[in-house]
Amino acid sequence: MQLWVGPTLQQILPMLSPAELRRLAEAAEVSSTNREALERRLSDPAYIARTVRRLSAEERQMLAHWLMRGGLSALDDLQPARAFSSLVAKLARAGLAYLLRSDYYRPLFTLAAEATTPLWEAVNPAQKARLAASERSPRQAQSIPEWSPFFHDVFQLVAAADRQPIQVTQQHYVYKRVQTKLMQWLWEKGGGERQHYRFAIVLQFAQVYGLLALDPDLRELVPNPEGERYWEKPFAERVQDWFQFAANIPSHQHLTPVLIWVAAGLEPDQWLDLSQMEQFLRQYKVRPEHLRQLPEVLARLAAAGIWEERARLGRLTDEAYAAWHGRWEEPRTSAAIVQPTGEVLVPPETPFRERWLWNRLANPLRSDRVWVLQIDRSAIERALDFGYDQARYLAAVAKLCRTELSGNLVANIQDWFRQMDRHRWIEALLLHSSSPEDSQAAERHLKDLVVRRLSERDLILRHDASAVATERLRRAGIFIRDKVELPSLPAPAPQKPAVWPSQLAGLPLWQGYSQVVVPNLDESLALYSPPELERQLSEAIRRQASLVVQYFLPGRREIRRDTIVPTQLSRGWLQALTLPARTGLTVHVTQILGLGPA
Repeated sequence: MQLWVGPTLQQILPMLSPAELRRLAEAAEVSSTNREALERRLSDPAYIARTVRRLSAEERQMLAHWLMRGGLSALDDLQPARAFSSLVAKLARAGLAYLLRSDYYRPLFTLAAEATTPLWEAVNPAQKARLAASERSPRQAQSIPEWSPFFHDVFQLVAAADRQPIQVTQQHYVYKRVQTKLMQWLWEKGGGERQHYRFAIVLQFAQVYGLLALDPDLRELVPNPEGERYWEKPFAERVQDWFQFAANIPSHQHLTPVLIWVAAGLEPDQWLDLSQMEQFLRQYKVRPEHLRQLPEVLARLAAAGIWEERARLGRLTDEAYAAWHGRWEEPRTSAAIVQPTGEVLVPPETPFRERWLWNRLANPLRSDRVWVLQIDRSAIERALDFGYDQARYLAAVAKLCRTELSGNLVANIQDWFRQMDRHRWIEALLLHSSSPEDSQAAERHLKDLVVRRLSERDLILRHDASAVATERLRRAGIFIRDKVELPSLPAPAPQKPAVWPSQLAGLPLWQGYSQVVVPNLDESLALYSPPELERQLSEAIRRQASLVVQYFLPGRREIRRDTIVPTQLSRGWLQALTLPARTGLTVHVTQILGLGPA
């Protein structure tokens, strides 16, 4: 299992120049600049481990500090700068480190997302012995089923929205009475603070991954039509989403990945000593304000179903530990049992795509390891809403079951469909003419669009046929306005745009960068934090000395290297003359990536 922290290679490689891709392919010993081949090579744990072994002890220590900061860092985050410069240069040549720009002023160094987990494991091989508690306890489960608690809760929330849209306030919060009703479907029942936090986490996951969206009037959460395909994704990809969701917390990015990495490296029955973990984090100079957030981080991980804790010990839950190590149960199709009474028993191994169908074919009654539903008259009514007729419904239910349906239940289903078909509300398009003759003339030109004649002056047409019918009548010399009258409806309100998950709940991290380059740094030039850089530049201005600088300007696709004579430094902005052309240069100190004597 990989835990992605920064931008992925899939995002980075398309932003690189052809020359940079060629250099990466050569350094990684890949025969072509094909992106898929480069991605496979640059995320290979063996390749990454060999790269780490070539680093000095100081550089490996600096890499550990960098990982402790989430794999994303500015120059003033990591010291000593010279060791960081050497580390960046070596990792950049290996295709594991990049320079990105998220704003005008300060470029940031980032590790390729796919490399972060293998880098952590290569840099900290002996951490387990120091951080594991002496107490051990066996795990209750050795593998994770698809119907695990967290995905159970996500599915049940989205399924509930499919049955009835979730009402929200003007501020987009779920109404408390609605939330209380929905929380009855969570794996862990109750109405305490823990369950409310769990509900909030599950709701956020459903929004972030596009399973729920707000409708245009902004007052109901409904299933995203595109979100149905989420349940068809391989379970391994959904597990990846689960860990990514837990790790990508902007205020906790320095702690969450590290906790997961460390806990995943323990033996199955071991616990993490949280007191030792805090000392471990202090050793890497994690800021005190971040350490104070540790209880909040653990609470979020617990709400996401990834963390369990007792006293001052903690570890990954049975499901999270099994998922991280790739041990999940294979789903089994057509495993449901339908009783003669219409009660449906859906076992844990049933895949989610079948559960989604069951949610539309029967009414849920209760849910834990076995999901229990009921086929009755109201279930048939809902199935009609989703386009099922009697034949299609019976075929769908039979396909999802391991046994044949009882004759009594089939007879009941047929009877319920007949009852529903006796009286129906039908939305149709009515063409009203001023005389029977005009109506007959129109009918001659619209034969295939006519459903039936309602009266001598009125024709019922397909509800979606207005544009085609208007065009056809006009070609026949029969004028008709293209506006459809809606006498039973109020005047339409201005349409508001739908708010989709990215706007409602925030995107995953590291989406806000505009440039990415390979930082081919000159290691002979010193890399300074901005305060120290300003001191060096001020001294050069006083002595009227020339310098060699490398810098990364906004809008450029490469790191520049020039000889300059600095002339003025004000509010972080350096003005200088480049040599030998003596052209003017203005650059902010945060954009200078190296400095040395000419």
